[in-house]
Amino acid sequence: MAFYDFDDLDVFFADFADTVTLSGGSTIEAMVDDAQEYVDSITGEVITTEPSITAKTRDVTTLFRGSTVTINGVTWNILDKRSDRTGISILRISKQ
Repeated sequence: MAFYDFDDLDVFFADFADTVTLSGGSTIEAMVDDAQEYVDSITGEVITTEPSITAKTRDVTTLFRGSTVTINGVTWNILDKRSDRTGISILRISKQ
């Protein structure tokens, strides 16, 4: 169960989000994270992350593996969608 009102999510995404166009043409506000690579300071292991979108779960109910979204004119495929059960979902993406 979330410890906040879903209206709080609207404020959070309004301040920190990018506009993402869904495959049906509608738009949502979501945070887009680029792929990153860093070194674990304890193990020395190189960690690589994939690009992802963090969005309100209610905004991405129609997106599944194979769906597409457009961000800044670039089309991306949805690889995976996971909800954290607090009203937020993280979608792994790859360039089409």
